[in-house]
Amino acid sequence: MRRYCNGIDSEKGIEITYLNVGGTDHSAELGRMCAEAEGLSVGFEAFDSEETVRDAAEFRELQRSARGCDIMLMIMHGDVSGYRRFDALRSVLSGEGVNAFLLCQIEESVMENRPLFKGTDADFMALRRYVQLGGSENRRGMLAWIFRNIGGADMSAPEPVRSRAQGIYHPDFPRDVAPEEYYPSLDPGKPTVGLLFSHGAWLDGALEPYDLLIREVEGMGANVIPVFHMATPSEVTGSIGAARAVETYFKRDGKSIVGSLISPAGFSQIALANPTDGSGPRGGFNFYMGLDAPSLQAIPLFRPQSEWEADGIGMEGGELAICVALPELDGLITTVPFVFCERDADGSRHHSWRMDRIRRIAGMAVMWARVGMVPASERKVSILVNGSGAGLGTAGGLDSFESIRNILEAMSAAGYAIDRVPSSGQEIIDEMAASLTNDLEWKDDRDIEEQAEDMVGMDRYRGWLGSVPAATRESMCRCWGDPPGQVMSHKGALIIPGVRNGNVYLGMEPVRGKHEKAEEMIHDPHVAMPHQYLAYYRWMAEEFGSDIHVHVGTHGSAEWLPGKGNALSEECSPDVVMGHIPNLYVYVIDDPSEGIVAKRRKNSVLVDHMMPSMTRAGVYDDLAGLEASIHDYLFCRSTFQRDKLPGIAADVRERIGALGMWKEVGLEEGAPAEDVTERIETVYDYVSDLKDALITDGLHVLGRVPEGRHMEEMVYCLTRLRNGGVPSLRGAVAESMGFDLDALLDAPSQTDGATGEVNGAIIDRIDGKAWELIRAMQERGYDPGERMRIAGEICPGGGGGISLATEFICGSVHPGIRGMTQETSNLIAGMRGDTSPRARRGRPRAGTRTSCPRAGTTTPWTRRRCPAPPAGRGESRWPTS
Repeated sequence: MRRYCNGIDSEKGIEITYLNVGGTDHSAELGRMCAEAEGLSVGFEAFDSEETVRDAAEFRELQRSARGCDIMLMIMHGDVSGYRRFDALRSVLSGEGVNAFLLCQIEESVMENRPLFKGTDADFMALRRYVQLGGSENRRGMLAWIFRNIGGADMSAPEPVRSRAQGIYHPDFPRDVAPEEYYPSLDPGKPTVGLLFSHGAWLDGALEPYDLLIREVEGMGANVIPVFHMATPSEVTGSIGAARAVETYFKRDGKSIVGSLISPAGFSQIALANPTDGSGPRGGFNFYMGLDAPSLQAIPLFRPQSEWEADGIGMEGGELAICVALPELDGLITTVPFVFCERDADGSRHHSWRMDRIRRIAGMAVMWARVGMVPASERKVSILVNGSGAGLGTAGGLDSFESIRNILEAMSAAGYAIDRVPSSGQEIIDEMAASLTNDLEWKDDRDIEEQAEDMVGMDRYRGWLGSVPAATRESMCRCWGDPPGQVMSHKGALIIPGVRNGNVYLGMEPVRGKHEKAEEMIHDPHVAMPHQYLAYYRWMAEEFGSDIHVHVGTHGSAEWLPGKGNALSEECSPDVVMGHIPNLYVYVIDDPSEGIVAKRRKNSVLVDHMMPSMTRAGVYDDLAGLEASIHDYLFCRSTFQRDKLPGIAADVRERIGALGMWKEVGLEEGAPAEDVTERIETVYDYVSDLKDALITDGLHVLGRVPEGRHMEEMVYCLTRLRNGGVPSLRGAVAESMGFDLDALLDAPSQTDGATGEVNGAIIDRIDGKAWELIRAMQERGYDPGERMRIAGEICPGGGGGISLATEFICGSVHPGIRGMTQETSNLIAGMRGDTSPRARRGRPRAGTRTSCPRAGTTTPWTRRRCPAPPAGRGESRWPTS
């Protein structure tokens, strides 16, 4: 708590309590204004919301201050739910009759708490206008209004002053420059970067970090269009909102005039830009996507620089959610922190900034904007595959080389300078194997010298190493000795493997250490990258001249290099190796956790691809024999044919031994038949689970749609579980046959009383019907008009469940699978700087069909993983992704 007072001993006095939650804290300025007030005694107590949450004693002080004040001002960024102690505070305010004014960005919360303020509606709107219009002049006017209307002071209160709510700002132009005056200054031959920052920074003159960012962008040879705005439309302020601001200032005749956009804000700006009265579209309009250009989020942190520097993680908890996760829902590319919140001796706050981080953000934005201006025939692309000890090109479920063949074919069709389009992935493998890879075990000196794409000498490398921060450089030399070291080096030079194909460089990601130990070192956070690792990435950027990187396959090693987990500093190794170059990362859609790491630590744009076709494991001959014997045992036991049980039990025991399954079913090796019969249900449950499990059927090829049997299996896998309100296909078929699938799956070894069948056998019949239904729909091209006739023939007892499941297959699942061609087309779009197509990441075969297979380029997590709204709070306000 901080207290300000003017020291006047007067009969007329007023006590004000102030609580700011999120956003810019103006309490120090308000406190100084109160201390300078004349004519009445003024006490002003300001509270830090974080301190009141962290310290129970501080919260008690807030409650004490509120009880004794004449008015309490609560100014909240976002919603009241962002303040964890709000319900407890509100209980005190309402119970004690405290006169409290609350303003946040969610209109329904403002109106819900309006009764706390004891003044008239006109009074409420007057205070609201002062706060919303902002600026020192309006803050002084608000205090004057309070002194007069609540403190009884004999003084006038000026009317609120309404300044421009949005516009262009540039330090070299007049403060009120109009777009038509500014745009002629832009050089049409240069890339153009948009900058969309807050109105509050412009109004309060807190523009230093933005001035520096503007200078850096221009110093790198690009134009910049800096625009201040308010995210939410408002009649009070005259704000047109973020969506219209983007349309107004960054587009001409409906087309984007920026090659990239920097958005230095937390939260979801799309959610904030949506009118909070319910009149806007659900989830809001994604104005970032409407630019058809990459949007980068420059990260603001709520902590001092010193805390961030000492934090090995970077960000976590609420700060991570607000500053990174919510902007990711908008589809923004994650960059690095650039502004920080410092606290002065009197407890007030101000911003600081890091020049090296500002330079990194500017460089990324300029490079992304420049990519789109380079003609495809001149654009240089470096394509990397995994090259660790596990093998060349290994990836999570992806046929890397067949996918690269498809990529090269698409690039050639798009006008890229490609010398040759391979006929197959094997041809690419043969070409790379015939040159140098990361494995030099069978190469002699002559092979290395003739087959290397390049050799980096020490003069060139020391220049690169010298540009690396001292701590990173020292760590590299401590782990690997002075350059060149012994990893991928030859006769005092560092080896660059790989092959060129026109303007494409195809290589493998460098190893983290000795080749034979590369796999075990890939995640080691304590071992620095070898010298060749740094040289390799520098060579691609400066010698090959790559305009854009593409990494094919989940996952590589660059995102696992030492450094912070997120919010990277210049000393973090992923930041060191990636530099400014745009990075597209072809990543499997059902690995969102590691995909987030790749996106945040490597500043990647994720291009999702589907996982391979899946199929039921089924049973092979020996396992089928065991299953049949258990069926016989369970049937004879249920029909009291006890004389047959010992012989069947002996057969079950013998088959378990032949399969070596003792441990899996919880038995000692060689257990007697009596022990086997005691655990017969457990054995059968294990066999049923094994048979029902999904296994990979081959590898996925980027952009290739599964056909025939693979299409059937994909449809089956994506509908075997419930998808939101749509029942699983198996469940719907079971219902049509008069069974409850969940009950059968819960007890596969039990016997159905009505049919005498073992539940597992009934499940097999249900699956057979489901497959028959899928095959019949496939034969008719998944025609929506045919689905119910087919279902009526195969599942005559089907009802609403069958209707919903088949409608979902024909109207959503099959068209979605056919859309896998977007995987390649979206990658090609990303290469020209268009990162607007996007998808939600998740696990499609786990009942999240909404996350696939619309190959996208940004959002690394799906709204299905967001928490549900708290009970009693109504509908969730999370934006749809």
